[in-house]
Amino acid sequence: MRLSIHVLESHSGLSMVTSDGRLPPIQSFAHKCHAVAFGRALAFSLSLPLWVYGDDGVAVRQPPESLTYPTRLS
Repeated sequence: MRLSIHVLESHSGLSMVTSDGRLPPIQSFAHKCHAVAFGRALAFSLSLPLWVYGDDGVAVRQPPESLTYPTRLS
């Protein structure tokens, strides 16, 4: 079974970054944008897919190939 990284909102209102079946979460954030950035970097570094859950519960999958970062900053 291949793992993946998930970004979702907890019942307390915090945004959590977790992996499949991992409790407690890897990291919690007050702002969803921070959780997405952390989850993206984590998924990229581990070559894992990233799932981001919206407020309506619908998940959007981002495959590892789409999580690119610039190799040079100008």
